[in-house]
Amino acid sequence: MATDVLSSNILFVDIETVTAEENYDDLSPVIQQAWNRKAEFFREADTKTSAELFVERAALYAEFGKIVSIAIGYFHALDDERNELRIKCITYPDEIAVLHEFVETVERFDQNQLRLCAHNGRDFDYPYLCRRLLIHGIELPKSLQLMNKKTWEVPHLDTMEMWKFGEYKKFVPLDLLAALFSVEGDSDKLLDARQIQQAYYQDQDLEKIIQSGYQNIRLLAQVYLAMLSQPLLPDEQITEV
Repeated sequence: MATDVLSSNILFVDIETVTAEENYDDLSPVIQQAWNRKAEFFREADTKTSAELFVERAALYAEFGKIVSIAIGYFHALDDERNELRIKCITYPDEIAVLHEFVETVERFDQNQLRLCAHNGRDFDYPYLCRRLLIHGIELPKSLQLMNKKTWEVPHLDTMEMWKFGEYKKFVPLDLLAALFSVEGDSDKLLDARQIQQAYYQDQDLEKIIQSGYQNIRLLAQVYLAMLSQPLLPDEQITEV
């Protein structure tokens, strides 16, 4: 298997986000007003209120949401010349704790060689991470110092961009690509945005979010290999750490 494909300097990343507060009414007046202006851009014909739209959509925006979980994965060479995928899920009730541990993990890699890989990472995961780090006054690691960089100057990988093959508009969810490439996983553990919101605020069940993160990284790494015409890793070479 090509060594550059299974480089130990590739870090697979998947973030899970929720609204910054459980309810619109919990926001400060300034943030409420900012959200009201934002909501006008996508207010639907059914006249949903700003409060309803906040719960449905605010987690998608770093100014109105927060990160509650970051799942990561990386390839590790074994003594018998096989490689395994090691997956870790950083999840806490406190976003600052999540971000600090993520930065500590990232900085263990060679910052000049590290390449992140996420699905729709260029439009979501990478900028969201950078914005939330700055909001909390956490210094960006060198590998995430992307401010003012042009698209072609960002070294990180994006499996959705890879699947576009130059097409301008194309959104394909990760689970669909996984199905197309016959990547096996436990779909029952995968949570959508609404379920993440409920698991965090209503159920206070971080374990559900953790298990979803593990599954997302498993699918992401296997889809990445399939796109590069490499064999998928068997289950015994995928570990949770």
